[in-house]
Amino acid sequence: MKPSSAGSALCKLLSHRACRFLVCALISWLAVSAALWLVWPQLTAHGQVTNGSSGAVSLPWKFPTVGAGNRLAVSLNSNWLTPQVWRITPDDNLRDISVNGKAVALDGVRPGGLQDYTNGFEIDLGAYFVSGRNEVVFNVDNGGGDGGLDMRPVLGTARWTLIGLGFLPLLLGLCQMFRLRGTQTAILCLALVALCCYWAATPWNVRTHDVGNGDGHFDYIVYVATRLALPNPMEGWTFYHPPIYYMLGAVVWRWAQWLSLPAAESVQALSLALWLVFLTASAGTLRMMLRQRHGALILTTFAVAFWPSGIIHALRIGNDGALYATAAVAAWFMLRWWQARQRADLWAFSAVVALSLLCKSNATVLLGAGGLLVLSTLVSALWRRKARKSKRALLDLVIFSGVAGCGLALSFAVRIYYYLQGQITNWLIANVSGLNSGLAVPVDVKSFLPLDIPTFLTVPWINVGDDASGRGNFWNYLLRSSISGEFPFPGTLHRVLAILFGIAVLGLFILAIRRLFSGAGSRTRSGLYRYRPWLLLSLLWIASVAALRIQVPFACSNDFRYVLPIIVPAALYWVGCGRLARLLMFSIVPLSAIFFLSL
Repeated sequence: MKPSSAGSALCKLLSHRACRFLVCALISWLAVSAALWLVWPQLTAHGQVTNGSSGAVSLPWKFPTVGAGNRLAVSLNSNWLTPQVWRITPDDNLRDISVNGKAVALDGVRPGGLQDYTNGFEIDLGAYFVSGRNEVVFNVDNGGGDGGLDMRPVLGTARWTLIGLGFLPLLLGLCQMFRLRGTQTAILCLALVALCCYWAATPWNVRTHDVGNGDGHFDYIVYVATRLALPNPMEGWTFYHPPIYYMLGAVVWRWAQWLSLPAAESVQALSLALWLVFLTASAGTLRMMLRQRHGALILTTFAVAFWPSGIIHALRIGNDGALYATAAVAAWFMLRWWQARQRADLWAFSAVVALSLLCKSNATVLLGAGGLLVLSTLVSALWRRKARKSKRALLDLVIFSGVAGCGLALSFAVRIYYYLQGQITNWLIANVSGLNSGLAVPVDVKSFLPLDIPTFLTVPWINVGDDASGRGNFWNYLLRSSISGEFPFPGTLHRVLAILFGIAVLGLFILAIRRLFSGAGSRTRSGLYRYRPWLLLSLLWIASVAALRIQVPFACSNDFRYVLPIIVPAALYWVGCGRLARLLMFSIVPLSAIFFLSL
């Protein structure tokens, strides 16, 4: 082939949106990998368990032996890029640290830090490093259960920003894929800055909704990556989940191992990429709904991109991110089909719903909303006795039911099998029998109505184990966890910001109820038809979390993370609730920026 012909073919190939997106995704994959390789020190470790084995180990180091004087030696090469501050997480008592044979002073470690196996502590080792090879030695005691230690660099905002820049090609490719306006693209770029700031201040195992006893979300990924097989769903706390996310995570994990990249942070990068898919697909959906209302489009895009719990969940390792991404893409295709009735959009919508079900079973909401939406077109055609439209609508229903139904069957097949065998007590949530009884909450009418306003406005953080935080009230838990999840944040500033978030969300909640009962702009036939997809999605998302709370009456069943995609129809509804609602929506953006930039 002549060079001119090859160039012409390449230009033609890149003229397709999907091809351009794939090129952008590949560039980001390589750029993020290169950035992590540059800024993350290469560590090798050797562990010695008291009266036990000795040899090369991986970090985090874990061992099952109870005893004192367990030794971990970590080697690294230091240069001008090497971070000075490190996070040490001991399990369960760190006795001392030495660098190149020189003892490290530990008197500056906060009280309890040397025994904090959850958050660990940060320490500056820069003064002890020399140019070239260094050896850091830890002596740790283990009083019970598994012992171990982890050592990870604190990269700081500048290094995480460098890593974040690697996501720009992916973000720009997604913005073009979902046909966003320039202002929307700029907003999402600003959101990426906030995400990187949160990433810089938050280790991968903080606010994770994960367990660390070998059967959590990250362990599921490692199992698939190392054994090239799916685990028995009865062998681990999270192993009952559908496998697609974990298979994708396993690919990333093996890539990280091949390039000697940090595995957990690499999987976090996957989580961030999935969140960018959610943001861009959601922004594309907002654009289709608000074509002629540019101000409303900017406001809703800001609200979705800077919603505080969204930023928190964007970097968690777990299959929620895959649910958010696929739910947003499914909603985009659903709206395209609803507006234009193109069969190709219906096929895509059905396929993405099936994929979403193979990521997390909460996607049954998408199946229900899509099924009811397609069924409504058939009922409408039959009611008006339109034979041709009836046949087309019936075929649409068959296509959607067949494709999405396959995803449903594959998603639940294993759990239903073990349920019928009597090995699990709940076919929806296989690990429900292992939940702590202290998490149990009431399911009477009082716990659902009304909202506990005094507690909601005065308690900034929800606590799954503390009734005083308002966990017993359905709406209190749902709305408060929509702000900061189930997690507290340190500092007076963040407490004040959380209270202000609560005031804004409560105001939006009340204004939405007022609009609902006044019926302004929503009871006309054209209005109901146009917003039917969002009405179905909103009702089913709320119904799903309420049903989960009733069926599995534990506080954690009520978490907003299960229904986070509802923020898109909520933003669409709030923007029509009047000037005060729009002011409250806008106030969340600077509050969120301050919240995460000040961590």
